[in-house]
Amino acid sequence: SDLFAVLFFFFFSGNWNDKTVASIEHLSSLKKVIISGGKFSPAAVDSLNKLPGLIDLGLSDSALTGEEMLGLKCLAKLQSFVVSGTKNASPLIASLAQHNSLVHFTAQDCQLGDDDMQAIGGMTMLLTLNIEENSITAKCLPVLLNLANLKELNLFANPIDQSALPVMLKIRTPMTISM
Repeated sequence: SDLFAVLFFFFFSGNWNDKTVASIEHLSSLKKVIISGGKFSPAAVDSLNKLPGLIDLGLSDSALTGEEMLGLKCLAKLQSFVVSGTKNASPLIASLAQHNSLVHFTAQDCQLGDDDMQAIGGMTMLLTLNIEENSITAKCLPVLLNLANLKELNLFANPIDQSALPVMLKIRTPMTISM
């Protein structure tokens, strides 16, 4: 069953709880789990920690906070992480920047501000970054110049004004930028 789990992609959407994650914790070779809209407690983190091969994780709109997600053992090796709708995501983002293994990161509507951009600028392996619907302003955008590998950037629905233009012109191309 573990060999099957390596190739299997789980996508749950809806009103899920800790039992949902507990139901897959025995699939120890699972690499990708995406669960959207779950009502999780820290027990879900314990279950996810039983998946040592996890490199792609989506926890959008879950009840877990950024602080609770810090308990995930897979943070150091995650390549793709979606935390959209997560409350108090700042400590999580700081930790992810220290590990610097992410290639794809989405944190839509996480109440991120300019202070979070310094940590995001440390995620130098990123190819895609989606931080739409936050409170990012133009004054913190120079940190994006640290992301030399970035190919796709989504800043839609942030209060960014025309003062961002000089920085945006310095960003390496070709790249898709949504603002």
